[in-house]
Amino acid sequence: IAVVEEAQNLFKELLKIPEGYSVLFVGGGASTQFLMLAYNLLNKKAAYLNTGAWAKKAIKEAKLFGEVVEVGSSADKNYNYIPKGYEIPEDVDYFHITTNNTIYGTEI
Repeated sequence: IAVVEEAQNLFKELLKIPEGYSVLFVGGGASTQFLMLAYNLLNKKAAYLNTGAWAKKAIKEAKLFGEVVEVGSSADKNYNYIPKGYEIPEDVDYFHITTNNTIYGTEI
């Protein structure tokens, strides 16, 4: 337990994660986590930024558990950019973004 707590504290320090947020270490691959994220955190509504194939899979899984708001998408240009200027609704349970789209080669 001490190792996990130290790792969580280091993540918070290095990434400047504000109070009130948690660092989670979870097993499984990306596809498993798309399902598990929604299963555990989606009570009513979640916001997703559609950045490509992985984001589309995450959106599909989340729709099984509640309302999904797509706040932006780069589908219009075959996912060759990360959308900007989107607004995250205040009433969502969480916001999901795939920051490294390995299939289309875009990343933040």
